[in-house]
Formats: sequence, C-alpha cells, structure tokens
Amino acid sequence: MMTTGGPSPRWLFAGILIAVVIWAVTAVTFLPQRVPDSDQYIRLAESKRTEVPAPFANRVLQPAIVRAVHLATGIPLESAFYAVAVAGLLLFCICVAWMVRAHGPLAAAGVLMLPFLAGTFRPPFLGGFFPQVFLADMVHAALVALFLVLISRRFWFAAIMVLFALQLTRETSLLLGFIAAALAWRDGSRRFAVGAVAAGLLGVAVASFFARGAAPNPHGLETFVYLMLKAPFDTAHNLGIELWSNTLPNPAGSPAWTIAVPSWLPSGGMTTVGFVGFDALPMLRTLAGVVTLFGVIPGFMAGSGLGGLWRMSSDHDLAIRIALWYGLAAFLIAPISGAAVWRLLAYGWPAFVVAVPPMLAPHVRALNASQLRALVALHIVAAWAIVLLRLDTITGLAIALAAGLTSNLVSARLAHASRGADQSSSN
Repeated sequence: MMTTGGPSPRWLFAGILIAVVIWAVTAVTFLPQRVPDSDQYIRLAESKRTEVPAPFANRVLQPAIVRAVHLATGIPLESAFYAVAVAGLLLFCICVAWMVRAHGPLAAAGVLMLPFLAGTFRPPFLGGFFPQVFLADMVHAALVALFLVLISRRFWFAAIMVLFALQLTRETSLLLGFIAAALAWRDGSRRFAVGAVAAGLLGVAVASFFARGAAPNPHGLETFVYLMLKAPFDTAHNLGIELWSNTLPNPAGSPAWTIAVPSWLPSGGMTTVGFVGFDALPMLRTLAGVVTLFGVIPGFMAGSGLGGLWRMSSDHDLAIRIALWYGLAAFLIAPISGAAVWRLLAYGWPAFVVAVPPMLAPHVRALNASQLRALVALHIVAAWAIVLLRLDTITGLAIALAAGLTSNLVSARLAHASRGADQSSSN
C-alpha cells in the first residue's frame, strides 16, 4: 500500500541529479566502451538493418532514438548514444527514487538502498548498463522504472504504451507484460491485463516487421531454433562447460571430442558440435554475481521467510508486486539468457531495488543498533568488493564469492532474528 507521508523529496532528487552528473562525467573517461554486441546497435542506428542478425535486429527503439538525436542535433552518432544513455540514467534514477519514497517507510528501506548510492561510483547493478552506452539496457531499465511508476499511479493506458515501447527495446520484455497481466487480472484490473498482453504481442509483430531482411545468425539457423539452442549453450558456458561448433570456434582451444550433427535436424550450417573442456572462470563469475550484485538483499530476503513472500507481497501495491515477481524471474533466468551473466543478473533490479526494501522495512526496524551496523557493513562489503577490487580472476572471484556468500548467510541470520523479535513484540 502507498505511503503518502514522509520527508520532503527535495534532498532525494538533488542527490539524484548530483549522482547522475558524477556517473555521467565518470563515464566519459571510459568512452567509447564497447562490448562484442555494441556493433549491432551501431549498425541499427546507421540504418544498416540487413547487416544485423536477430534477435538484435528486433531491438529497434533505442537505435531509432539515437539516430533521431544524431540527425536533429548534428552531433556524432557516438555522442548521441551517450546522450540517450544519460537521459535514460536520469529517468531511471528519478522513477526509482519516486517508487522508494512512495512505498516507504523511507528510513528503513533506505538502509538497504544506501550502499548502492554510496561514494562516487555508479551502483554495482548499473555497471552493466552504464557506461556501456551502445547497448539498449539503460534505456530498457529507464522504461521499466517508468512503467512501475505509471502502474503505481494507475495510469493504465500510458503503462500499456510503455510496455509496447519496451517490446521494441528488448524481446524479453514479454515476460514483464505477462507477469503484469497475470497480477493485474488477479486484482480485477482486467482491461489493463488484456491491454498488456495485446501491447506485448503487437510489439513482437512490429519488431519482427522492422527486422525483416535481417542478416542470418552465425549458424545459419532459423531464429526460433537459434534461440532455443542458445539457452542451453549459454547455460553450459555460465556453469563453466565450454562447448564448440564448427560455425562458432571456441577461442579457448580445440575441442576434446566432437560429434556429427544428424542431417535430419534443422541445424543450419552446423555439421559438428563438441566439448572443449571446463573453465572455472565463467562459473565463478556467475556464482559471485548472484551473491554480490545486489549486496546482502537476497540473503536478508531469504532469512525473512521465503515461504511468506507471496503473503508479504500481497500487502503491497500492484507495482511493487510486479517489480518483485518480474525482477525475481529475470534474476533466476539470467544464467540461461546469455553469456554476459552479470549484466543479465542486473535485470533483477526491480525486485531487489524497488520491491524488497519496502517489503522488508519492518524487519530492518526490528534490528537493534549493533545488528543494523552489521547489516550495513555486510551489505557494503558484498556489493562493492567485486567492483572496487576488480576481482575478475579465478582467485579474485573465489574471494568475492566467499565474501558475498558469507555476508548473505550472516544477513539471513540477522533477518531471522529480527523476524523472531518482531513476532515477540507483537505478542
């Protein structure tokens, strides 16, 4: 339920503007920061759709906005990407701040938010979105945050329009639409539920229309078959199992063994697949990301009672419930969604940044002063160690995993103790 009282938002939005300026200026020193997928979005912004394979060719909105900014202002295309990312960052921060304040209590929820805003570094979960300005993730995050604000304000039609825009930004937005529709239908908002599903399906159709004539994927597979095979391939990679095919040689080395693909399978150009070996680095990166990306919020949530998660969420606004279940779903499917697992885990931010802090505020208030200090310290250690120390080696990731796992386990114990204290005081 919405909390209308609370402190003046002036300090909150002033802090947001300062943080955005710091993050934006800091990002300049990293530009141009490109990852392997960056070129796909640049080609889309250059109207070279026939050179871009699916699913990238379906993600038309952000490159279209970038191109419009480029043509309207005359600034270089690279600068237009940067400008759009900064605008997305600003919208994201304002909407998230509004959600946190509106669905407080602000002080207790702020204990779980504070480590993400500390210092002059960007929050860890935004590290995969910004300053990687060529990707669509920052725009997607801003639109999801705006969608949650519109749902909270009951601006149903506007929320449906944003869902449509999200589907043109990233195809996995269909998951958000279906979860929002299911929860809204259960609440009796059935017109919105139907509209949400329709917006998602229409977005799929429009994106597919714009992606017609897209370049073939490296394997020469049909798009549907490619996406179905990509999930187990990415899952294996994120668990440290390195696979190989003749259409995508593995830079880690030659395959230890191979097997011919049966000719009757719809395998495109793939004639041989194989196994290269085991690499601990991707597995450690995945596990470390799970226990560090959002600090100790996952552990504190588990210690507060996962069995009562549905009951706890039912006491809150529809927007909070959508944020919770969509964020958890995105977080859980991240290892099967792609190789950039940290960036994909970060798609769980609606649950851990928007929904969980106000839901667990009573448990935070039940902590005594020493427990509260311990929670904040553990939260900062878990959330920031991997960023500040740049622990992207096997030894470093093992240290980060141990620190994050320990911090989350101790935080789970604190949450369990606070739940017991809260129940005792209520009796």
